[in-house]
Amino acid sequence: MEKQLLEELERQRQAELAAQKAREEEERAKREELERILEENNRKIAEAQAKLAEEQLRIVEEQRKIHEERMKLEQERQRQQKEEQKIILGKGKSRPKLSFSLKTQD
Repeated sequence: MEKQLLEELERQRQAELAAQKAREEEERAKREELERILEENNRKIAEAQAKLAEEQLRIVEEQRKIHEERMKLEQERQRQQKEEQKIILGKGKSRPKLSFSLKTQD
């Protein structure tokens, strides 16, 4: 009877060890799966951030080009305005000089 009791206790101990090992294996598998998901999420975040940075760079470059074009147009407008003023005011030999002289009658 004592031998049977010892055998039964040994079987229970082995069953508990097997159950404990199964739980540990299941926890390890879950942890590995969570780590894999975390790595995948981090990769997706990094890709999204890189894409966002590229988009922001493109927007900044586009704004710079628009600003440069605006400045060129403004400079051209000012140059044309100065040319018109020169013509109106007769500066820079843009219109012929008229000379007047008095003739004496003999």
